[in-house]
Amino acid sequence: MNAEDSKFGNMKNEYPLIVEECLATWVDALADPEFLDEQDVHPAYVEPATRNVFAPILLDIWLKTGEAVIEGEELAENLIKKFIIEAQLLELKDLGYIDSIEDEHGEEIFWATKEGKEYRDKEMKKK
Repeated sequence: MNAEDSKFGNMKNEYPLIVEECLATWVDALADPEFLDEQDVHPAYVEPATRNVFAPILLDIWLKTGEAVIEGEELAENLIKKFIIEAQLLELKDLGYIDSIEDEHGEEIFWATKEGKEYRDKEMKKK
């Protein structure tokens, strides 16, 4: 058996194969064009936001139970809300409106950039 056939998946993957498979299912589900339009999420951010939000949870579940399954409607709903926020933060970062840094506790801290403040001020004048 080579590394690509192992239960840990292709060595190019960051997570075990079972987690990657579950992530792929969530990416497909969250990539629904109607859902993305309703939530104002650009399709380019579906995969990175899904990985950022779902992968650590799925890995933890897999390590505890041997299965990578999101169980419970409340957990799924909370993760979807976090996915929407994450996708929008990634887009704002790419647009240059916000930036971030990781603090000493591993938490990401965001702030508005000069461009972000200018955009905000311009939008506020429209109101």
